[in-house]
Amino acid sequence: MNLDDYKLLKTKEIVAVLDGDEEFGDFNSRQKMSMPYLSGPAICDVGKRFGLVLEYEV
Repeated sequence: MNLDDYKLLKTKEIVAVLDGDEEFGDFNSRQKMSMPYLSGPAICDVGKRFGLVLEYEV
């Protein structure tokens, strides 16, 4: 795996969308959409759905 392929995901704008700080799109032009806040363990659970082995450590 080439980590350079994932540089785009580390940009401030992408991180803001993924962590719920940035709104994107409209739903019926009345409701803004954004990602929900996810805790560290919840983020690890999402990764596991995609086959990543992640453990949240405090």
